[in-house]
Amino acid sequence: MIILELQIIQLCDLLNEFGEESVRDILADFLCPLNEDVEFFLKHKAILFENMDKSRTYLVFGIDDAKMILVAYFSLTSLPIVFDNSISNKRKKAILRTGFEANSQLSAILIGQFGKNYKNCYNLLITGKDLFDLTMHKVLQVHKLIGGRIIYLECENRPKLRAFYEKVGFELYTDDNGDPIISDTGLLTYMISTKNISLDKYDVRERIHEIMVTA
Repeated sequence: MIILELQIIQLCDLLNEFGEESVRDILADFLCPLNEDVEFFLKHKAILFENMDKSRTYLVFGIDDAKMILVAYFSLTSLPIVFDNSISNKRKKAILRTGFEANSQLSAILIGQFGKNYKNCYNLLITGKDLFDLTMHKVLQVHKLIGGRIIYLECENRPKLRAFYEKVGFELYTDDNGDPIISDTGLLTYMISTKNISLDKYDVRERIHEIMVTA
């Protein structure tokens, strides 16, 4: 199968255009055996959270001559991050790449969900790096509108996941001794300061395969 382009469509736009029942049928095609939480969120929480303005979900479709195929999705939300009390001001400054403010709660954008569709090997139609770049491109568009000092995400303590997020520039959230700080959900946190990143770094529109960002 040859995908001519990838297109991002925001979940709320699909709901407005086709209605909830039809959209649920589209989401039912998503399978992610590597992370059941990613699959469960899209099928059972994404529409509810969209209607409650709790998060925004973006669907990535591959388009060929015949049809649109759901290949991946990601969700974003504006959620402050609170630094652990065990972290020194020096460590906080290192994370932020700038001066630290007295308030330990900082405005931030959370990449809440991020995953590819493994049904019929659709996951092979987009690389993890391309999906992440699409996600970050959208994150930085959101940041331009609402601000935020930190972009962060949570992930399981798996070597392959950790290597991926570190390769794309995210830093493991650790205390002064370099030990990971575990979230309330038992996950690792990776983060990056918005200080030194830009839209250009994640501009994927000139890749070998065409990617069209429309949302």
